[in-house]
Amino acid sequence: MTNKFEPMTIPDSLIKRVARAIANATYDNKAKAAIKAMREPMIEMLRKADEARYHETAIHQPILTREEIRREWQIMIDTALEND
Repeated sequence: MTNKFEPMTIPDSLIKRVARAIANATYDNKAKAAIKAMREPMIEMLRKADEARYHETAIHQPILTREEIRREWQIMIDTALEND
């Protein structure tokens, strides 16, 4: 079974994803295309968030779940796209 946080296709780096989006966009839409290409966090970004998301207590309670981290990231990107 595929992990729902792992990409279904061979993952690109975020830089490659953004570069491809810019290359394929019209002149007026290049910045928006770049931001949109960053909407889905890379698996490495989610793994780093996993490492950082535990509160330093004796019981190590998670502050946010991985899905909450992903959703907050997407809300930030969506907001950037709406407020151009």
